[in-house]
Amino acid sequence: MKILLYTTNLLGGGAQKITVNLANYYHKINHDVYVLASNTNGPFYSDINPKINIIDLKHDNSRKSLLRISREINKINPDFIISNMRISNIILGIALYLCKKSTTKKIFLEANTLTSLKEASFLKKIFYKFFINISYINSSLVIANSNDTMNDLKKILFINKNIKVLGNPVIDKDFNFCKIDNNFFLKNKESKFIISAGSFDKQKNFFLLYNTFKNLIQKKNVKLVILGDGPERKKILKQAKIDNLDQHIYLPGFVSNPMNYFVLCDVFVLTSLWEGFGNVLVESLFAETPLISLNCPGGPKDIIGKNKFGILIDKPNVELFSHEILKVLANEYQFKDLKKRALDFSIDNIADKYLKI
Repeated sequence: MKILLYTTNLLGGGAQKITVNLANYYHKINHDVYVLASNTNGPFYSDINPKINIIDLKHDNSRKSLLRISREINKINPDFIISNMRISNIILGIALYLCKKSTTKKIFLEANTLTSLKEASFLKKIFYKFFINISYINSSLVIANSNDTMNDLKKILFINKNIKVLGNPVIDKDFNFCKIDNNFFLKNKESKFIISAGSFDKQKNFFLLYNTFKNLIQKKNVKLVILGDGPERKKILKQAKIDNLDQHIYLPGFVSNPMNYFVLCDVFVLTSLWEGFGNVLVESLFAETPLISLNCPGGPKDIIGKNKFGILIDKPNVELFSHEILKVLANEYQFKDLKKRALDFSIDNIADKYLKI
């Protein structure tokens, strides 16, 4: 079976990681796999099996690659096309108008809620809704990765589309944890480690986590680790230096296998204002690291349940987060079956469902 995976890029985001996971898995089970990218910039390029066909359109502006995308689709004539996030879906949906008619099944993965759109101008909202509708009409199926994502989509789609909810394919069952000989962990063996991961931007709300840590360090020997990169990383490092806390935090940038860090830490904390799904929550579960999350729009409540596999906090409040972190560090909670829950979102389990829905 020919499977074409489309992405605008291979930067270090959750949606791009899903594309890599799907590509490698489908290749592993002997499908003929193609990864079509407007450009292959990004750290995930090296994670794709070298035997997979990678087509780099070398366009920084994805909209300019519409004709090329349609030509490649006509040339490959795949059985399935899977697009990984909203901007990719819009571009692909428009490019499909230029393609020959075929029996190809087009699956659009909706990777995030529409929370960010609520702050947009009226004209931008109209513009965005228009392009979502004219592009998504060309999909065979839309898969939302959380109930909140599905509900947001239904509010703006004028067309009657088939939307299914299915969590992301995150966990490789064969993943082996690797020991990290990291000096920050080695020299702070007596400390408790708080960790998070994601892009340093408004959505991830890492300043709430930093301020929570700043509050906690006055009461307990704790260290803060945040994996990822983005515009707010330097701001947090600068603030930590002002607060004389720069020796107590570790921000190594992007890492391809964050679970190797999660397993070394005592609690994972997610402070996002919204999420699509929350791949890092599943990775934390697989590492059996207790997790605390803001009960934001998106996947956290779907993954965690009613505090069954972690703690949901309803308000972005430093004192609330501090209180729950201290309880976790004191082993006041006993969460069970964390790894088993993570395997509900294994790559093979979810990827197979994509082709059967």
